[in-house]
Amino acid sequence: MRVIWIALGLALGPAVAMGLGRFAYSILLPAMRTDLGWSYAQAGWMNTANAGGYLVGALLAPLLVGRFGAGRAFRGGLVVLVPVLAGPVCFHGDTALLLWRGLAGMAGGVVYVTGGLLAIGLAGGGTAGVRVVGLFYSGSGIGLVVAGAALPPILAVQGDGGWLTGWLVVGLLALPCAALAAIAAFRAERPMATRALPLRIGPALVRSPWMIAGYMLFGMGSIGYMTFIYAAITAGGDWTRGMTFWVLLGSASVAAPWVWSGLLGRMRSGRAFALVLAVAGAGTILPWMSDGLFAIVLSALCFGGSFFMSVSVTSLHIKRAYSPETGVAAVSAFTLAFGIGQLIGPPLNGALADHGVALAASLLVSTALILLGAMIGGAQRDPQTE
Repeated sequence: MRVIWIALGLALGPAVAMGLGRFAYSILLPAMRTDLGWSYAQAGWMNTANAGGYLVGALLAPLLVGRFGAGRAFRGGLVVLVPVLAGPVCFHGDTALLLWRGLAGMAGGVVYVTGGLLAIGLAGGGTAGVRVVGLFYSGSGIGLVVAGAALPPILAVQGDGGWLTGWLVVGLLALPCAALAAIAAFRAERPMATRALPLRIGPALVRSPWMIAGYMLFGMGSIGYMTFIYAAITAGGDWTRGMTFWVLLGSASVAAPWVWSGLLGRMRSGRAFALVLAVAGAGTILPWMSDGLFAIVLSALCFGGSFFMSVSVTSLHIKRAYSPETGVAAVSAFTLAFGIGQLIGPPLNGALADHGVALAASLLVSTALILLGAMIGGAQRDPQTE
């Protein structure tokens, strides 16, 4: 039970890094786009800047872990991230916003990778291991719920100019979450030799090629969906639909480890990966099929209930297939693949929307990428731990 509580504390790291640091932007995007005169492609490039920073953070993480330990690197990332999230309040030209999004991604990448290592270290095997790792990554859902409950009413009251207040609120909400996550990291970290760890992604590419390829495609599809789905479902001006969707999305993410862990812990990693991505892909197609509330709710539950479980499945695969030493580089290899996918997804969806494709229809590209990732990643087997 103590391990569960520590994992829940660590989960507030992803709540800050992803739920607030990355995806709060999706709620604020329609107001920012209108107020700043952006095209959809420009709006997409802002999240590409975040994904680029995330890649840098993922590449730095093994070096920081080797030099300082996972716990200290995790806490350091949080210290940088919190003020960066409120940065747009002070400087909000396009260049400054790109910088803030990039810095938030970099700090978030460090938090996500190092926190994942701490969670993997806590986890046992089988069902219990899936639940512990899943609890950590489901923390992103806590951030989604908080952002979904707090930001839409602000924009409804203040109008399109309210996005500045929104970023200030994001920074304030991140502060207590980061503090609690940092405390949990003290209880989760294991002693490590203070030596730089080489970023050797080659062995991971050899041992896990199918899942890494599928994960990259999932990164492309999922980030495009998450960037623009709020704008698509609130295009008629009904912000309550967006708030309902976002809160349900986050709630499903938080509940997912308890729903999935018993099944995924017994499955081969490739099959578990394919199943989770298939459910996520089904969720992305629903808003295109119908703009009714039922379809939106079902989309939130399907996608929210599977999105972050993909990270849990890849993490459990790493625990099964790699030693603790090689696992650090493997986590970065998977994160790097996912991050490369996220560089491409948002501008692709945005460019389609700018060139006459309805925004909801442009998200079908996301569906195709996710389902292709499911088919490719499903071929992965668990090699013997080296």
